[in-house]
Amino acid sequence: MDALGLGVGHFLRIHLLIFAAMVVGQIQTDTYSPGGSLSAPKGNGGPTVATCQTLWKNVSYHGLCDSTSSGTLVEVLSCTGSGIMDVYPDVPVEPQVRILDLSDNRLQGKGLGAFLRRFPNMTHLILDRNHIYSLETLDIDQVHYLEVLTLRSNGLDYLERRTFSWAPRLRRLSLSRNRLEILHRYAFLGLGRLCSLDLSDNSIYEVDRAWFTDLDQLRRLDLSDNGIISLVEGQFRGLASLQELLLRNNRITHVSDDAFTSTPPQFVHLDLSENKLSNVPSVAFAKLRAVHTLVFDRNPVTALETHSFSGFPVSVISLTDMKSLRIVDPEAVYNLSRLHTLRMAGNQHLRYVSRNAFVQLPSLKFLFLDSNSLLTLEEAVLDGLLPNLPTLTLGGNPLMCDCSVRWLLEFLQGPSQNTTLSITDIGDLKCSDPPSLWDRPLLNVSTQDLENGTCVPRILPLFRLQVSTILEESLRFDCRATGTPLPVITWTLPGNHTYPVDSGIETGRRMRYRIDKFGSLFIFKVDATDSGIYTCTATNSLGVATRVVQLSVKNANAAILILQTTHKAITVTWHLQRHLHSYYVLYRRADANDTFQTILINSFMRSYTIGELRSGTVYDICISVEHNGDLLQINCTVVRTRPSPEPHTRDPNQRYYVIGALVGALLFLILSVWGSAYIYKVHDAHKQKKREIYLDNSNSTFLPNSTGSASVTFENPLASALESFDLTPDIESSVSGMDTEEETTSLAK
Repeated sequence: MDALGLGVGHFLRIHLLIFAAMVVGQIQTDTYSPGGSLSAPKGNGGPTVATCQTLWKNVSYHGLCDSTSSGTLVEVLSCTGSGIMDVYPDVPVEPQVRILDLSDNRLQGKGLGAFLRRFPNMTHLILDRNHIYSLETLDIDQVHYLEVLTLRSNGLDYLERRTFSWAPRLRRLSLSRNRLEILHRYAFLGLGRLCSLDLSDNSIYEVDRAWFTDLDQLRRLDLSDNGIISLVEGQFRGLASLQELLLRNNRITHVSDDAFTSTPPQFVHLDLSENKLSNVPSVAFAKLRAVHTLVFDRNPVTALETHSFSGFPVSVISLTDMKSLRIVDPEAVYNLSRLHTLRMAGNQHLRYVSRNAFVQLPSLKFLFLDSNSLLTLEEAVLDGLLPNLPTLTLGGNPLMCDCSVRWLLEFLQGPSQNTTLSITDIGDLKCSDPPSLWDRPLLNVSTQDLENGTCVPRILPLFRLQVSTILEESLRFDCRATGTPLPVITWTLPGNHTYPVDSGIETGRRMRYRIDKFGSLFIFKVDATDSGIYTCTATNSLGVATRVVQLSVKNANAAILILQTTHKAITVTWHLQRHLHSYYVLYRRADANDTFQTILINSFMRSYTIGELRSGTVYDICISVEHNGDLLQINCTVVRTRPSPEPHTRDPNQRYYVIGALVGALLFLILSVWGSAYIYKVHDAHKQKKREIYLDNSNSTFLPNSTGSASVTFENPLASALESFDLTPDIESSVSGMDTEEETTSLAK
């Protein structure tokens, strides 16, 4: 903008013939109507135009990855929400425009490359929420100064090799909310200055480390809201500047012990929340060298075991809203010298935090334990944290108001002079037991209402009273008791055998049961003999408390089904809840009382045809599971083979039936080919491109590293199957927003 425009306080000026004589700002020559374009060819009736607006925005150029850097006032051309379908290159050059916003339109990308050349100094390009299904249609040569590109909420489903080579100075790239599933191994090659990559909310199931070959300046990588299943060693190798890794809301069930060994020293933020991790990957976490914040919320972990978080320089750990978490074992959070904040709140089934659960945490300042289901909080939980811990939250927990919380009541009535501890939400803390104190705020309970210094044992309800399981499963029952003096715990197993804590029971060479030193009973690979009553007993000088669990062990859930019978064969299939065991199909003649013939069912098998059978004969067919060397029958059925077919005379008209069928089939084939020709022609280019990316990914060669090690070439056996892989349905859905004529023209190019 000229000096006059700046001096009079952002007077809107006329953009010189931009978008074919379009007036910008608050002065309009025409209003956009559906089906119009940003610019139209010249005609006697005048151009159809879209209303855009010139704005000013404070933008940082030298600190696109540093939010603290200062900004520069730049010109923004905003055409958002104008319904634009096409753009044309016959507009004046606009060197003043730095940010071009074309979001919320109906652009398909055709002609966009030539149009963007009219903005030679553009640094930000916003193309969110358009109809761009393939980046090939953009046909962009070079945008030399482009630093920010956003393509959110389009229809992209693949990226080819060096997709963004036309923007070598790109710093931020957002591809979120697309349908990306296929990414060429070197899709981001040439983006050596990229510092932020957003691939969230797509359909990515596996991370290829070759994606990051050229991204040694990348600081932030967002892979949230995808379908990633596991993290393996070396996946993030090459990200020498990575600081923030977001993996929220995937399907991760396994994290390799060396998944994070290649992360750089400046790596500070890891988000693994909302995944499927049933155990804390403690070994992988221990190898994090400099992480500041670890977010592990909403994972299906049932217990934080000893040393779950131990020995790495983390400052903030978040463990909130974990709906399966029931117990925190001793030393679960251990030897974290820099830990400043521990959030363990909002876990609706967390009932017990063990004594000494938090050990060697000298820097801890904030401990959030509110909105759980804690039944007690023993003074020993805070041993080692006081007097340095200044802030503790406990509100919303249904405490059992007995002598185990007497220390807490005395603290509230007269805090010690040796501590600065402040319980910020004590007004929300209420009693759930005994009945005489139910729902009474703890602040309204007096020490006279509690036992005076001694308590009879009370076993916390940490396991159900009845449990059913299937063969080969492993179980854990946690027994914890309150009381003063501290109760002694024992377990009585079926057969009336009693065992103390820290003991194990073996059968043959196999460990069957183990009781750890805290009172938890572990049963390994249960079988039918493990059914029965298990009793936990807590004893001190004042009394005895017991809690029992009735365990029922069932056969694995499986069923045998008959698909087809002939006079010589029977085809069977099966339904298995989970393929965790070795299953077999057994069969024999029902009238002969022979031994069963066995067929091993592999995990990839879906049916099996039993041949060489007698016609008109009854057979017993069962599905069984291998257990302790024996085959246990789970489900059986009886089936009869068909009688032998009787010979029959040949129908004299059969020849005409065959000829008629062949003619009908030929006519159907001709009509099908004729009707499909147009569809195949339109989508062939799109399908071919996806095939090339698959093949290129499958047969690519690793780039040599800086040490000059030899290259390794590999082939993917799935590549050979690609020729028969039909991508037409994917492509039909990805181009559903196009008009037929424009669709044909775009893809033909």
